[in-house]
Amino acid sequence: MTEQWVIKSGDAVVFGPAPWNGAAFSHQLGLLGWSVSLGGEPGAWRSPTVEAFTVEEGAEAPELPNEPAAVLPCSVVSEPYDPRYQDRSGPAFSGADDALVATYAVSPRPAEDLRHLRISEVKEEASRRILAVAPDWKQRNLTARAAELALLYPGVKGVDLPEPERAEYLAGQAVWDRIKELRSVSNDIEAWISDPSRTADDLVTMAGAPGWPE
Repeated sequence: MTEQWVIKSGDAVVFGPAPWNGAAFSHQLGLLGWSVSLGGEPGAWRSPTVEAFTVEEGAEAPELPNEPAAVLPCSVVSEPYDPRYQDRSGPAFSGADDALVATYAVSPRPAEDLRHLRISEVKEEASRRILAVAPDWKQRNLTARAAELALLYPGVKGVDLPEPERAEYLAGQAVWDRIKELRSVSNDIEAWISDPSRTADDLVTMAGAPGWPE
């Protein structure tokens, strides 16, 4: 549970992190009809329970609502939440007026949405890892050098080349072998994701999916 502060204004209940400071605070004040922006001038406003914020230029500095409104402590209950893969609804309020609890419900996004997102992430990660092994320019140079060696030594396998060309060939081949390994693992992960038996929860946690090589 995270301590929060709550403003109650009639039947409306709004809340933000304690100390209120940042986008969530400004958003909640906006629900009360206050015009606010973050940081800087003009007109920072403070109270014992609310950190500084500023109103937009030309707007009047807000005041806490009069009774029956009150500033109350509130605890927030929410599972760990990642907006890339999960939706969150709420809050639902419970408890007495002097001890409110705001509860959020967290659920996975639809499985097909997660499938597309996860496959896109795998492709991006494969590309990042491959380029870390050999940037595009290095891959082009290796391809060009291999073609040059084939012309210089027609019919000779790379492992049978004379030195130092043989060592050069083996070093280049090691790079290609690493790239092929990464592409193979990427394909395996995408196949795991694409399996229709994978649930939305599976695609959130990715538990059991093939891992990237060290």
